[in-house]
Amino acid sequence: MIIQHQRLYEQVISYIQENIEKDIFKIGERLPTERNLAEQLNVSRGTLRDAFRVLESRGIIETRPGAGRILMKPIDSSVSVGENILVELKKSEIIDLLEARELLEVGMCALVCARITDEEIQEIEDLLLRQKDDDDFSSSTYFHLALAAACNNNVLENFIKLNMQLIKEVRDQNFTNKIHQTHAVKEHLELLNAIKERDVLKSEQAVRRHFKNMRKRLHL
Repeated sequence: MIIQHQRLYEQVISYIQENIEKDIFKIGERLPTERNLAEQLNVSRGTLRDAFRVLESRGIIETRPGAGRILMKPIDSSVSVGENILVELKKSEIIDLLEARELLEVGMCALVCARITDEEIQEIEDLLLRQKDDDDFSSSTYFHLALAAACNNNVLENFIKLNMQLIKEVRDQNFTNKIHQTHAVKEHLELLNAIKERDVLKSEQAVRRHFKNMRKRLHL
């Protein structure tokens, strides 16, 4: 079977669904390996993983270390609806982004505390206080970019820049009401205060707390 369609991940799901209905893929058993499926369907492993993220988020498959991906239950017809897949895929992208950003930004704390200047701290603080006073949260995304820039490391800064669109989408979902906005700015200020004290451990704790609260606000 050769897949030729824009939404390749959607057709991968349809292919798996067809094989479940034909009793080729059985509940409780392992799916074929990524390599085998990629060769059968003539798609990239990235496309397969997009489909697997959707199925895993619905509890249809489960990834077990050393055992591969196990089929847990049949695919409900609603999973085949394109819009639902797009929603689930976007959710999985956000989960992955937050995970990567937390790892990166916790690791950045030592560099930020060592390299950020007093002038940069003051500029960031002015930005946060202005947002707090004016209820203008549109530039809150750049708080994290400013911290990355303070590391004086182009790779770290470029990672944030390259993912800016997704970061903005997370911000828009994170700030669904005034209370969420207020809490997020408070968390940013707590992190900045720890950085101002040049306290690496306290900064790392503030980053982890911020991402934990962000996931709660996003219901992830």
